Amino acid sequence: MLAGEAAARGVLAKPSHLELLVPPGRSVAARLTLSGTTAERTRVRIHVEDFDLDIEGRPIRGAATASRPTSAGAFLVDPEELVLEGGEAQTVFVDVQAPEGSLPSRWALLVLDVEEEENGGAAPLAATRLLVPVVANVDGSPAPDLKILSFETARSGASGCVAHLVVENGGDVAVRPRLALGLAPASRRESDELALTERGSFLLLPGHRRILQGPVDCGAATSNVEVVGTIELDTTRLLGTAALPAAVRGAP
Repeated sequence: MLAGEAAARGVLAKPSHLELLVPPGRSVAARLTLSGTTAERTRVRIHVEDFDLDIEGRPIRGAATASRPTSAGAFLVDPEELVLEGGEAQTVFVDVQAPEGSLPSRWALLVLDVEEEENGGAAPLAATRLLVPVVANVDGSPAPDLKILSFETARSGASGCVAHLVVENGGDVAVRPRLALGLAPASRRESDELALTERGSFLLLPGHRRILQGPVDCGAATSNVEVVGTIELDTTRLLGTAALPAAVRGAP
């Protein structure tokens, strides 16, 4: 899966993250396009680091631990340094290795150190850093094991609710499911055509939990409102409901 773009002063990276499926015992090469965004000469140096995600989905940089073995060495970058003349675009190749018997999922962070230079090659005008996550799953790995651990709702304003969920990936592969929130059919008025509101996709690494939250239009109803949360991943669909005041009504 390829998605979006990421920008730092002087350079645009597309896509903003790389998610790949690698056949066992093989390697796969992905492309990252870097484009200069100013008239200045821009130098980019790239290296690979281990990273993790906290329960709110924020990246944590740093060395691997016993519970999170290193996988940065499975990712090779070519070239590791390049220069973009004003407005120029170049391609960086990211090669992912998956030897036989390797872990079903591996992930690393491409760290791009970006420096804008004067055309004469003098000292940098500005220096910034851009981070591009790369996640690779081995083809044929066990199916994901997703769970909704808790699901609560709370009133927010005159007609709004906020849903809070904790989702766990108990499997061995990284996944990118989608979250949708809305009212249970029994809570809707006959004229209310409100459908589940999609809140977008999120990355969930193996053995990780993620806190999710999002708004739902609950109208003027009180405690008889039930909110539905749907976690979708390809053909897998998790469904949970919660009522006001905050109370878990069920988890798959």
